Amino acid sequence: MTEKQRLRAMMDEWREDELGVEQSLGLLNRFKSETSQFSNSLCEQLRIVLEPQLSQQLQGDYRTGKRLNMKKVISFLASHYRNDKIWLRRTMPSKRDYKILLAIDDSLSMNEQNLGFFSLESLVTMVEALNKLEVGSVAVARIRSRMEMLLSFEDSYSNEKSAFILSQFDFKHSEKNSHDTAMSNFVRDANKLLDVQNSISLSHGSTNCPFVIVLSDGRFNKNNVRKYVEEAAEKRYLYIFVILDAPSQKETKAQSTKSQGGIMALRSASKQIDAETGRSEMRLVPYLKDFPFSYYIIVRDLHQLPNALSQILVQWFSTMSGSGQ
Repeated sequence: MTEKQRLRAMMDEWREDELGVEQSLGLLNRFKSETSQFSNSLCEQLRIVLEPQLSQQLQGDYRTGKRLNMKKVISFLASHYRNDKIWLRRTMPSKRDYKILLAIDDSLSMNEQNLGFFSLESLVTMVEALNKLEVGSVAVARIRSRMEMLLSFEDSYSNEKSAFILSQFDFKHSEKNSHDTAMSNFVRDANKLLDVQNSISLSHGSTNCPFVIVLSDGRFNKNNVRKYVEEAAEKRYLYIFVILDAPSQKETKAQSTKSQGGIMALRSASKQIDAETGRSEMRLVPYLKDFPFSYYIIVRDLHQLPNALSQILVQWFSTMSGSGQ
């Protein structure tokens, strides 16, 4: 039995028996150990992409400033007050102040696609990477019939809270019409949360817009989500949709290596205008052709997450810079 298989078995036992705090922390530590290589890699890549914005360190030689550079005072006196660049200022940004919401799809669909364990691996990888980087404020939510907060932007990170978060996912949620409404309700609620957080940031002089990272199998009613995604885009809120697409246990080895497997093979019905007759007719088109989230990545293995996530952030910041926003 591999370490990952032992971890899966431990997680199943934990859910069935509702183990206590010690066992929960033990499971979290196993997850952290299993994913440490990926969280370290993601941390270093995000260190390049997510630049510091807040100035904390005092630097430089200035005629005015916040604090005296005591090393310069003696030369100042010896020069009969001519060498008067004896002050320090906060000039170089050294602290990050981003607000990031991580949201995980807790639907039965995730379990049916064999993605529950993969999503928790990905969650631990991202939470650990962002915490190591001291990225700012990180919140965590689960997506059921709507957004349910597990860690708010005001909460501080701890192992106990991370263990609690892991315990809140069972990937069994299935209500009537959840396929049609769950994701749209989530984006609607998330936009409202980002409105509040953005107002707080602006009042503190920060111009960084908060952003959201969604972990899901990508299967939902796309049309119902569009208006809320468009609303977010108008406000410059970034949604990065991580489509987890790990091969299911039913797939053969040959099938799981196909680049066009999983969600890439899905088709959805779409109204198309026939070029010759001008009539509207229903046709099957690739499911992702009209995916409502502009910034999405498909991840089939945890190895792919650090590069894929950092690259799409580079793409976003490049777009914002090019548009002058």
